[in-house]
Amino acid sequence: MRGYYVPRKASWDTTACRSRSRSRKELGIRGREGIGPYGVESFVRRCIDSVFNAPGVERELTEKLAF
Repeated sequence: MRGYYVPRKASWDTTACRSRSRSRKELGIRGREGIGPYGVESFVRRCIDSVFNAPGVERELTEKLAF
């Protein structure tokens, strides 16, 4: 807005609702309460892995957003 250039770098959001809902569906977990017995750290790791194991989904979304 004031003439400064700010470079943007595309990245994949590993905490997005898409990766959380995909991981919950794969694990058969319903709601936040179900994550506790599975383990928060294990669930977060599962979400991160789901993004990088299905890069086509994230790449397709990135192209749709024209980024």
